[in-house]
Order: sequence, then structure tokens, then C-alpha cells
Amino acid sequence: MDFEFILLSDTSSAKSMGSGDYKLNYEFEFPSDVISTNGNKAGANKVEWFKTVADLKEDIKMTATVKSDKKKCGLFGLELPIIILTGLSFFYVTRKKFKK
Repeated sequence: MDFEFILLSDTSSAKSMGSGDYKLNYEFEFPSDVISTNGNKAGANKVEWFKTVADLKEDIKMTATVKSDKKKCGLFGLELPIIILTGLSFFYVTRKKFKK
């Protein structure tokens, strides 16, 4: 899974005096391990980016590639058979009532 977050440029703020003093810290936690990133890894599934307002002279692109889980949709695991069984039992009970 690829992750991409872009901070759009803000040249008026970036050019103001002292803009390098203001810090922009971004931290994202992902559901799986991070394979590659252009930020700093802060753990197996956490990435941090440290920027300043002066960096906003141009767009800031934050990217990460996360290991995808091979899990299937939950509906095909346990929920779908339960829903089908409930529907069939409801149909069976209502059919018996109408026969009497």
C-alpha cells in the first residue's frame, strides 16, 4: 500500500521573517510495517516528518510504502455464513407458521 500526503506551498508564509523558527511535525501510524519512506521511521509502523514553515516555498511531499495485509474481507469469514444461516432459519420458521 502506498501512502502520499502533500503539503501545498505557501510562499507568503515561507518568505516571512523568522519562518524557519516555526516547526511542522507530522507523525503517521500505519496498520502494518513500513517498508520505505522519505521521512524518519519512529518504529516498525510509525513515520515522522520534521519541517519548518520556511520549507513551504514549494510543495512538501510525504510518502511511505506499507506492507499490505493479505487478509480477506471480513464478510467472507464468519459474518456471511451467520447471515445466511439466520435468513434460512427465519424463512423456515415463517414457512412453518403459514402451513398451519
